[in-house]
Amino acid sequence: MIAKEKTIRGKILGLLVSGIFIVLGFYIYFMGSMVFEIVDRKGNARDFQKISAEYQQLEEKYFNLSGEFNLEYAKSLGFVSQTQNDVVIRQTAVARLD
Repeated sequence: MIAKEKTIRGKILGLLVSGIFIVLGFYIYFMGSMVFEIVDRKGNARDFQKISAEYQQLEEKYFNLSGEFNLEYAKSLGFVSQTQNDVVIRQTAVARLD
């Protein structure tokens, strides 16, 4: 009877120790993955800031270029002002049965 209790206690102790190691392993794994995700997120934030700065520069260039398009620029390219207000009307054909 005492031998049985010792074997049962040994098995229970072994299960508890192995359970503690398994939980410890999961803890280390998940903490490591969280740290890697945080580092990756910070890298993504830096990349986002770089892209945002490039976007602002391109937007500024766009507005500078779009400000150059005016009537004098169009005339320098050969465009002329319209003298008459002509309107083109597209008539739709309607089928009639007599």
